[in-house]
Amino acid sequence: MKRTLVWDGFVRFYHWLQLLLLAGLWLSMEQAEVDIHIKLGLTLFVLLLVRLVWGLVGSETALFKSLQLHPKGVVREIKQELKGEASNHNGHSFLGSYMVLALWLLLLIQLVSGLFNSDDILSEGPLYAYVNEQHYEWFKSLHASNVNYLLGLIAIHILAIGYFSLIKRGYLHAMINGYKTAQTIGKPMMKKAIWPILTSCLLIGVLLVFIE
Repeated sequence: MKRTLVWDGFVRFYHWLQLLLLAGLWLSMEQAEVDIHIKLGLTLFVLLLVRLVWGLVGSETALFKSLQLHPKGVVREIKQELKGEASNHNGHSFLGSYMVLALWLLLLIQLVSGLFNSDDILSEGPLYAYVNEQHYEWFKSLHASNVNYLLGLIAIHILAIGYFSLIKRGYLHAMINGYKTAQTIGKPMMKKAIWPILTSCLLIGVLLVFIE
């Protein structure tokens, strides 16, 4: 058993800011604050784009190639969990890798479709004017239906983290301080996270200044 840094500062920054933005997006729609909803959505879109770039050039556990997506690994991991055995991994597990990939995909669909959306009154996404009525209706329908899948997946993710926290796997704690205490395999290569954090803040700042 050893204490190992598995999540860099930007991954943690992205994770918690994404959570706050998603909560704000849900609340803004519940309160019919469409302008705020659009700004929060654009902010999250910028943040996600920086995270995707970090998935190409970032720390070892942040890279796309670190995701464990082999189906046999998923089956093996499920069998281990049913036996109460924890799988050893530095970054995402097989099940966690599929969860992250699904969340990114649904989130990207939701954010991109929102760019073409409108409340049919005063507020509209930045790309609304570039599509015809037929395409607009398609994006609007996609945005309305996809959010249900996204919220469902987020609920499953929260329940899973809650369960693993109860059995003291330390996943939540690791996403707070970056460290995991377990039988890890090797020591993942970490990169300084200050540049993606600053880039995110700069792009988000510019976006909020220039978006009406």
